Amino acid sequence: MSLDSLLSELKTLVENGDVAQGKAVLSKLKIAILEGADGSPETLQKSCSALELGVLLAVADNDLDAFGRNMAQLQPYYMSGVASTRKAHIMGLNLMHLLVENR
Repeated sequence: MSLDSLLSELKTLVENGDVAQGKAVLSKLKIAILEGADGSPETLQKSCSALELGVLLAVADNDLDAFGRNMAQLQPYYMSGVASTRKAHIMGLNLMHLLVENR
């Protein structure tokens, strides 16, 4: 499957709250990102969106380990200036997580 179709499917699953299927699609999507990494702004944007959806899946699943892993993978995208409409929401979730963990 293409990166676009996997991202679209993941977005639908996250919106519908289907965590189990979402995790499976996220795994496939991460592999597709690695295989098709060309460094173009479009690919970086799609990769960032996929990881943001992974963060939201982890929150829905109450999986703090997955949340931390997805945030760690997402941080370089934010630092490199990839624009995102979800950035404030995701960063707020991360700050809440750090506050709860007392870090």
